[in-house]
Amino acid sequence: MKHKPQKSERYEALVEKYAGEESVAEQEKKRYEALLENSKKMKRRILIIMGCVVAIILLLIACIRILQWVEARNAGNSKTPDSDITFSPTYEGDIMENKDYLELNRLVYYCSDPYGYGVTKAVTDKNRDDFNANVLFLCDYIQTIIAGDDEAYNACFNEVYFQDSDRQEPFSQQMLYNIKIHFYMRESANLVTYRLDYMIYRNDGTFRRDMGSDVSRYQLITLRIADNGEISIEKLRTP
Repeated sequence: MKHKPQKSERYEALVEKYAGEESVAEQEKKRYEALLENSKKMKRRILIIMGCVVAIILLLIACIRILQWVEARNAGNSKTPDSDITFSPTYEGDIMENKDYLELNRLVYYCSDPYGYGVTKAVTDKNRDDFNANVLFLCDYIQTIIAGDDEAYNACFNEVYFQDSDRQEPFSQQMLYNIKIHFYMRESANLVTYRLDYMIYRNDGTFRRDMGSDVSRYQLITLRIADNGEISIEKLRTP
């Protein structure tokens, strides 16, 4: 009769040892798989949150663009009657010899943000190269108003503008100050709109009768940039 070999205590100890090690390995594997699954869930949540944030930002940008478009389209529909505005007598002489006017801030400032929150910088003879042709064109346009030069003023507009608007009648020199140009919106590849703010010291009403002296009523000016680089005003609207 054959006898079944007996397992030694050493053998039993080794079996128990390796069985325990296998159990620990399985536990570590399950723990790793659980961490990996949680990591995947976290990544999905982060992607969903980022997607929602981007969607909200795009929606806000779209809303701002729509509001700008509506404002630009409706600008000029409302007009302020001049019956309650008192105008000053036309200044006799050269306004550049008026000491009170010369003490006012007559610099032209430009801001690339439509609402004026960006960097605002004065345009001077020394730094004109820092600004693009559109801004410099508007600076020259403003100078035609200050000079009271109706011919140069009308020359700033193109024929599309004059299809619905009359040419400016002769007007006196205008004492403009607190002048600000803001980028407003790009309507197309060749149309760019800017917002223009300024005040008129001792407004005599020969140029603008929709505002009194020392107040501001902004205008939206849309420039047409031709393929040859020529710039002209195609729209001028006063909200």
